[in-house]
Amino acid sequence: MDMNINLANYYFSLLDTLSNKAKLYLATKLMDSLLKDDTLRETFDETEKDIAFRQLAGAWANDPEADAMTSAIRDGRTSNHTRQLASFDE
Repeated sequence: MDMNINLANYYFSLLDTLSNKAKLYLATKLMDSLLKDDTLRETFDETEKDIAFRQLAGAWANDPEADAMTSAIRDGRTSNHTRQLASFDE
C-alpha cells in the first residue's frame, strides 16, 4: 500500500502543473474508470432518498465558526430575565 501512495504522490507532483481544466478532465476520466465496476457504482450512486436527506441535513447556510455559533447561542438565551406579558383584557 505504501508503494501505491508513493506512486500516487509522484504522479501528483507531475500533474500539479496542469491547468484546472486538464485536472478536471483527468479526474473525470479516473472516476469513469472506477465506476465501470458495478459494485463501486452502487457505492457512489445516490438514491433520491439519499439526496433529499443530504439536503435536509446540511451544515449551517453561512458556515459560521464554532466559537461564533457558541457565542450566538449564549447571547440568544433569555434565562434570568423577567418577561413582560401583554394583557389581552383591553
